[in-house]
Amino acid sequence: MLRSILYHILEQDESIFFDLQREFREVHHGNISKWPYESLKNTLSSFANLPSTKPIYLILDAVDESEEDDRREIIKLLCNLCSKENRCHIKVFLASRPVAELQRHIGKHHLIKLQNENKDDISKFAGNFLSNDLMLTGSDFGRARDYINNNARGVFVWVALVKKELSTYFDTGYREEEILKYLTSLPKELQGFYKLMLDRLESGTDRDIQDGQKILRWVLFGFRPLTVVELCHALAVPDDRSLMVSYEEFRQREVRGMEKRIVHCGGNFLEINLDGTVQLMHQTVREFLLQTFQDATNSNLATTDTNVHTAMITTSLQYLMLCFTICPTMRDRFSTIETWASEDFQAYVKYLDQWPLLNYTLSSLDYHYRYCGPNECISQLISTLIDQLILNQASCFLGAWVDSCFGKTNNVRSSPQNNILSRMRIIRRDQTVPVYKHPVTAEDFSYNALDAAAAVGLSRLVDTLLISCSKDGCSAQINTLLIITAGKGLKYISQLFLDRRANPNSKDSSGQTALHHAAKNGHEAVAQLLLQHGAQKGARDNKGRMALRLAILKLIAG
Repeated sequence: MLRSILYHILEQDESIFFDLQREFREVHHGNISKWPYESLKNTLSSFANLPSTKPIYLILDAVDESEEDDRREIIKLLCNLCSKENRCHIKVFLASRPVAELQRHIGKHHLIKLQNENKDDISKFAGNFLSNDLMLTGSDFGRARDYINNNARGVFVWVALVKKELSTYFDTGYREEEILKYLTSLPKELQGFYKLMLDRLESGTDRDIQDGQKILRWVLFGFRPLTVVELCHALAVPDDRSLMVSYEEFRQREVRGMEKRIVHCGGNFLEINLDGTVQLMHQTVREFLLQTFQDATNSNLATTDTNVHTAMITTSLQYLMLCFTICPTMRDRFSTIETWASEDFQAYVKYLDQWPLLNYTLSSLDYHYRYCGPNECISQLISTLIDQLILNQASCFLGAWVDSCFGKTNNVRSSPQNNILSRMRIIRRDQTVPVYKHPVTAEDFSYNALDAAAAVGLSRLVDTLLISCSKDGCSAQINTLLIITAGKGLKYISQLFLDRRANPNSKDSSGQTALHHAAKNGHEAVAQLLLQHGAQKGARDNKGRMALRLAILKLIAG
């Protein structure tokens, strides 16, 4: 956290680095990659004596969620900085639930208690749903609103949970005199509310419990937030299977109406964002569920971190086999193509786009693999997967990913899979694949797939394909594809390439940059995007023309 604070300060005032150079160079002398903790403390403490007159503002959210020892040192250091009269003007805002370290230091600093500040907001929110949603009036309305105000203690999460409970109760039908009785029966603490919600989930059918456990597992332990469609495919792969799942079984297990399933099996613990990602409704839910997963005596959800990651990597490996070896479309069509034409690549990328969990699997498998520990079943699945990938030319672009993901793990190196990895490297570097009737390397196969995905606007798949080959150095191809997508006006994919460090000033054989191509095709939004990322307005092509001239010619031509 200290290093993060220091970097954020330097972002606000780069001139401060001039005064920190000596400490920085002493620390990093001899290729020391980690900044020692004591040196960081000394560096931050020295800000009190820096000559800078530019104000520095620091906002630290969720301080209570940091490590206790780290938190204690940081709070003490920041409070000392703020309490001194010095030339470097520093203001710090700490957002936190009550913790002992803060209580000891806040006496001489300004304190804002959230429950005092948002009391009116909670009153308005409660009054709104009590009158509009529950249609309470008169004294019942007043007593219910006052009860919520008096017990919320500034915690909007509790109020939101009360609203959901009362709304569910309302939908079943009730008498007016019963609503206050039910309201006062609800837990007054978040932990009690979470326990009530968990008990309901665990009282469901076996299928509900199994699906709920798997959904919560992927949300809690996922490498990144998953979307509804990604969770749908993860749920369709059975757990605890050492053998390959059939394509028919996978399709039969796909849930229709996955959003409803998430709400039903995840209860009020989960929420679905506008972008389709699924997340826990609050950080306190994460803390509660993690404790529940670790407590074998109190919950059917109990498990260990190792078992969770093992289950997730098992699902991921079987999903890859479903996509690249088992699915009839892959097996009967793409794996048999000898001469790939542009229409084959177009059909292929559309096929891959139908596997939404592919992106997550390729980007996170090595992450879960590090935590699952030695496991014979996992090793066998990896061996089977690589053996099957080798036999399928349509999956040859995964060679770099396989090498990077599994080539550095000790339990793989010491197993017979070492020979498989060597064979995968041969496919990646040496084996030729017929494309456009001309033999090219397997790396070029991925470039053609990227090109096809970019051409039809499959932004999610472009990201997936970049993951599969980015570890093998395809920056030149990314620059070329940026020019192509800019010329086609594909803003989202162009943004993705720029995020992957594509050079906006790279030129094609005619000397034209991505800005030239966007301008001559009338794609103003993409042109603005390129300019925001450093595209040079004055760059000229081989005929001496700037992008602006090409844009004018486009207007003249109509």
